[in-house]
Amino acid sequence: MTLPLSGTIDASDINVELGRSATATFSIKDAATGVYGAINTCSPYYPNATAPHAYSEWYGYDHNAPCLNSNFAYWDDTTTGTQNMLYSFKKDYWTDVSATRPSPLGQMTISFWLKHRITSSGQGYVMGLYQSSSLDRILVQWFSGVDPSVPGKYDALVIFGYTDRVSGYITSVVNLSDTNNSPITGISSTTPWSATNRGSVDANGYSLITIVLDYDEFSSDRYATWYWNETPLEVAWQNAANNVSHTYGDSVTAPSWTNKDLYIGGGFIGEISAKCQLDGFTLFLDSALTSGEVSTVYNGGAVADIADYQAISTNILFYNFESDTPDIGLETGGNYGFDLDEYNTPKRIQDPAA
Repeated sequence: MTLPLSGTIDASDINVELGRSATATFSIKDAATGVYGAINTCSPYYPNATAPHAYSEWYGYDHNAPCLNSNFAYWDDTTTGTQNMLYSFKKDYWTDVSATRPSPLGQMTISFWLKHRITSSGQGYVMGLYQSSSLDRILVQWFSGVDPSVPGKYDALVIFGYTDRVSGYITSVVNLSDTNNSPITGISSTTPWSATNRGSVDANGYSLITIVLDYDEFSSDRYATWYWNETPLEVAWQNAANNVSHTYGDSVTAPSWTNKDLYIGGGFIGEISAKCQLDGFTLFLDSALTSGEVSTVYNGGAVADIADYQAISTNILFYNFESDTPDIGLETGGNYGFDLDEYNTPKRIQDPAA
């Protein structure tokens, strides 16, 4: 287990966290200085070894937390209908992450390292928060291809869907190779966005994609702000869909997340797969990141430590895919313990973002 972030912590709680009997003889000094076992400094929170020692130093301590920045990536199959993914089959978002819920009427941010995997045109899901029977949803997906009339490729599509998607919805689309954004992304407009046309990526082929929603800026170009690595893309507010980067919303209302599931690396079961590699996937539930905070997450091109994410907000879900199967879906941030189940045996490979 992980020790709580607030409330009462007893000697028995610390004993159990350290793998000891709850009733074993206990000294707060011996616990903090490693007499009962080395302190795991990979935990987001851990006690210091300096007197005076206090029980409050143990808030949030996870004796079994994986060390971050070994940066393993989650690999999803490239075959339609046989996708590997993570999803909250045994947990309901509404009851297990009940403190804060993302809404298009508020602020939220989705950020992740992505490595395009396929060498031709196609499409895939990165994440979803929804049920297949409901249009109250968040989707992040990508499309890759070349339109003869508008060369280039659409990247991820964010949809908050309601009713018939004709009214009461938001959609934000980025064409990574349109006139304004190709100099930022480095993606050619003459071939599909693919493993051979990844654009401006790090040495391992990853880009940090960050999508910020801020309802205080609704109906302006700043409502949905996209970043490629740490540089903002141009995504204009439009009153209708078109073939350039745009955001559009109509009669927006707050969604109901009752009985919804979180998916990473795929849509609902039976849909297409992600066909990409992900690392450092983060959902900021109530924060619209500033450009400076995006730069902090970008961290000069390396997946940042969890402490850097939590300095921005503690209302986050963070998955770094550090642990091996069956724990690929471990919620590494430790804020809610919203661990994800595996579908169709997803794999973890040692191909890190940085």
